[in-house]
Order: sequence, then C-alpha cells, then structure tokens
Amino acid sequence: MALRQREVFAKRIPLYRKDPCLFFKEVTGFKPDPWQKEAATAIAQHRKVSIRSGQGVGKTAFEANLVLWFLSCFPYPRVVCTAPTRQQLNDVLWAEIAKWQERSPVLQAMLVWTKTRVYMRGHEKRWFAVARTATKPENMQGFHEDNMLFVVDEASGVADPIMEAIQGTLSGDNNRLLMCGNPTQNTGTFHDSHTVDAQSYYCMKVSSRDSPRTNKQNIADLERKFGKNSNVVRVRVDGEFPENEDDVFIPMALATKAVNTEPLEHCAPARISIGCDVARFGNDDTAIAQNIDGDIQISEAMSIDGGYDTILIMGPLPKTPGGRVTPDVAGYASLQDLKGAGFTSDDPVYIAASKVFGQSPKPPAVMIAVQKLSSGSTEKVDVTLDRAIGMPGWYCICPAGIKEDFYQSIADWTEANEKLCVCETTGISSSPVSDAMLRTAVIHATAENDCVNCAYAARFLSYDPGSEQWCFKSLSMVSAQGLSTTDIASLEARNISYYTTVGSKAMVQGGKVSGGEWIDTIRFRDWLKTEIQSKVLNLLLGLPKVPYTDQGIALVQNAVIDALEEGVRAGGIVQDASSDDGEASRAYTVTVPRAADLDAATRKSRRLTGVTWTAQLAGALIAAKIGGTLNY
Repeated sequence: MALRQREVFAKRIPLYRKDPCLFFKEVTGFKPDPWQKEAATAIAQHRKVSIRSGQGVGKTAFEANLVLWFLSCFPYPRVVCTAPTRQQLNDVLWAEIAKWQERSPVLQAMLVWTKTRVYMRGHEKRWFAVARTATKPENMQGFHEDNMLFVVDEASGVADPIMEAIQGTLSGDNNRLLMCGNPTQNTGTFHDSHTVDAQSYYCMKVSSRDSPRTNKQNIADLERKFGKNSNVVRVRVDGEFPENEDDVFIPMALATKAVNTEPLEHCAPARISIGCDVARFGNDDTAIAQNIDGDIQISEAMSIDGGYDTILIMGPLPKTPGGRVTPDVAGYASLQDLKGAGFTSDDPVYIAASKVFGQSPKPPAVMIAVQKLSSGSTEKVDVTLDRAIGMPGWYCICPAGIKEDFYQSIADWTEANEKLCVCETTGISSSPVSDAMLRTAVIHATAENDCVNCAYAARFLSYDPGSEQWCFKSLSMVSAQGLSTTDIASLEARNISYYTTVGSKAMVQGGKVSGGEWIDTIRFRDWLKTEIQSKVLNLLLGLPKVPYTDQGIALVQNAVIDALEEGVRAGGIVQDASSDDGEASRAYTVTVPRAADLDAATRKSRRLTGVTWTAQLAGALIAAKIGGTLNY
C-alpha cells in the first residue's frame, strides 16, 4: 500500500511544486485558512515572503506543513528552520513538523524525523531539513543547494547579523526565505521587510481578529486590560508594529522576553515597593530598586539602548548661535534639537550630526561636546574631552571641524580613557595619528570636514558588540571615492579605511585601528570587560552578602560565566560545534581559587584574588583565496 502511495505521490510532484495547498490536501491533510492559502501560493511564486501577525493564527502549523512540502517535492533540498530560542524551535515548530509527518503514511515511509533533523531515507547527508537556533551567524552559513528554504520563526527576535548570514546564503535558483512572527520591534530585518525593504518581499499582515482559530474573548480581555490602541494589542492581536517603543519604560521587546522567561519560585511577600532611576542617553543604565518586606535589593541594571553605541561629536561652537545658549556637553535626539541649541546647516557639528542621523538604522541620539573659547582662543582638545567624560553615556569620539594637527592629541586622550575614536583624513601617503594607537581608527575622506568618519562610526555602532565587522557595508549620505590601486595599497599599509566601489556596490574597506587591530575586537573587548564588571557588581548588590566560602566564590564564577555566555551569544566569542545540529560546547574557561587556599590576609581584606578566564575570539572572514580547475 505504501509503495503504491509513493508511486502516486511521485507522479503528482510537478503539481505539488506549483500548488502547496494541493500537497496539504492530498498528503498531510492540513486544511489551510485563507491567509495560509495566500502565503503558500506566495512562497511557491516568490523568493522572499514576510508575514507579521497576531498570536494564535496558525503560524506554526503552516510553517510545519510548508517544510514538509518543500522537503518532499524538490530534489536534494536543504531546509533550515530557525528561531531565537531553542524552546521556540524544538518544543514548538519542530514538534509540529513531527505531528504532521506522522499523520501522512507517505511521509512516514519517505522521511525520517529526529530531534534536530528530518531527512529523506537513503539521502541523510544531502536531502534534509535541520533545526538551528538563531544564536550566531555561523549557524546559518555553509548551506548551498539549488533547492533551499529558510524558515525563520518569531523573526522579530532574530538579530540582524543572523539575518544577514541567511540572506547571504540565498544564491541558488530555487532558494527561498519565509519570515513569520509577531512584530515586536521597530528595528531589524523583519521590520525593514515590511517598511524600507518591502519591495523585495511578498508581505502579509494577519490579524487575530480575522482568524477562525483565535479566542475572541481573549482579544476582548486584552483590549479591556491594556487598551485597544496599546502596543500589546497592536502587536499580539492586530499584527502591527509597536508605536513609540523607545519612549516607554519597558519596551515591547523586553516585555516579550519576560513572557518567555521561566519565573522563579517564591513566597508571596506582604509588601513590595519598587523605585526606578530612568536612564537617557548612551550606555547609561536604568536601575530598579525593590524593597520586599524591608529587604532592599537593586536589580540587574536594564540598558535602554544597548550600550557602546553612542557617538560623541566634538567640534567648534556654532558660527552664528543666534542668541541661543549652546550647552558645553549635551545629548540630541534630532537635527531639530541641534537647531534649538544654535547650530545651523553650515556648522561642522551640524553636518556631522546629519551624517550620523542619516544612517540606517537611525541612532536614537548623539552626544555633542563643543570647544569653548578662552581669552579669544579655542581650548585644547583634552580640556573639552575631560569635560565630556563627566557626562556618561557615550563611547566613540568623532571630531568634526577640527584640524588634523590635533588628531594625535585626541588619540592620546582616547587611549588613556578607554574610549574609541574615529577620525578622517584627506591624506593617502601619511596618517594623522601614529601607528601605536590601538583605539583610534582613520578613514579616508575626499574633502576636509566631509564627516565620513561620523557616517562610518554610526553605521557600525548600530550593531551589537561582537556581532559586526567594520567593513563591507554601504554608507548613507557619503559618495564612493575613486581610488587607484596605488592609493588603496598606500591606505591599507597605514591601516586607513576607505569608501569605494567594489564591482557595482559602494562599500567600506578596511576596518582596523591605526595600530593594526580590528575595530570590532577593540569594541567587543571593552564591552566584555564592562559586562563582567556589571555581572559581578549586580551579584554583590543583589544579595545581603556573598560569603567568602567556596559557595560564594562559585557565585562569582557563575557571574563571569554569565558574561562570557553573553559574549558567545553576541558572536564575539567562539562557540565550538560539537554535533551535527549546530549546538556547541563552551570555548572559554573560568578558573577560581578554593577559599581554603587563600591566605588569612587576603580573606581579611574581603577581596577575592586568583579569578582568571580565557576565551577565544570568534573573529570574522574578510577575504577568501579560492582555487580550482575547469576541465573539458
């Protein structure tokens, strides 16, 4: 019976390829809703499909059946399913695939299901679907077949570097991408697919109100509790992106994360009092203090904008302030804010800020420090920077309207204060800073005060530390430079980045500081140092005391491990592959002493020494040497 069914199936494959809904009807028994029929037709006819929806509309069942359709109807396919968390991927989507496969005698005979892979019998290595968590770009690379399908579940929660890796893999004739999920964030690839990049996708919106599968009473309850126009209802019911995400204390993305987090067991307290110190610009943190039955604790700080992503533009005062008072150091959320401080479109600082805000994604804010006048002379750059460092929340210095003669002084200050500096130069045969600088990067500009350095920094600071490399991306509001091979060789010899056309695409080349280290490595190292300090500090703040025992030392060790795990998830630390499913083992070590091995003086000081860690940088590819032979 099974053999006969397979023969009939084989004859129907040409029809199934064009009509997934026919495959659903005859093979899996899945009865699609109208939106699922439209989506199935779209993925059969278009390379990229993006679906934003409310909850409970049947996304998972549709994705599962689509995976089985593609896997069964195309020769030697590779289907990659991914989601932000293992729970979403394995416990939800992958389990759904198993359910629908088991309902089909034909698919039971043809396919073998495992916890991480579904493959065609007899073709395990080349004909399969695989589950890969969206934790690092490397998990999405290495797949190249003529027939390939990527299914991205809960796509709003998948980081841009992961999505870039996926899209870079889609080079075959029948390579397709399906993104589905609740639209929880106003940034990222999923958001862009419905806005600025919508012309490249077949886009759909599915409201929970229109689905026969959803509980309408639950919708009414959400509207009554949160308001019909609330972000909760917009995202979870209407399938719309949230409004004013950056202006709320708890953004939708964090609320979503909290919903998917396992709660801690606890006894109900008699009284809870909560206070909050709300951050504003840069990498400043929002701190939450809680008083539970008289026990005061400070929670782990919650970053508003991710940290290590804010630029400090340093430049001269407005030429004609127009009677307005320009702050010495201040944060600005828009060009209109700069106008309110006396800057005009002719001021170098204004031009620099326009380049910053002109990048995509647009930074939420920029810091500006102006060089004050003293006795008719402009103050020294280190005086300006010493004043600016008193205003926390910024990381990268971008000089604007400052002569190159002063760049070395800025670089020296940057080196001493553990910041990052990006400056520009019109020179080719020489650099304005020494080759000993490990925190200053230089990019070539075609004209003085072109502010390409500001565009460059803003473009790459939009990525999370560890997830980026400072090259191979286009810049907005910057023209590609016409450079000869001799010019390029001279710039690269001095570790000066440049913006030019490669093939038909304008992109940044370079990505190193003057001392030869990669910019992304410097930034990730700074971020990791802060992350470790923050984890340990929050441990000390969150407990009545950390005992000077092996148990207390283990808590410190775990705090360091937590920070290193964050580094792995960010993509800055290697995650060694240990199995075919892409899951990996630790690529770091954390060593701590035993309490009994520390001398009495050390114990009396209440300071823990001897904690060490090692980790391997993930790095990034910037070039490949490929050889081959073409034979008759």
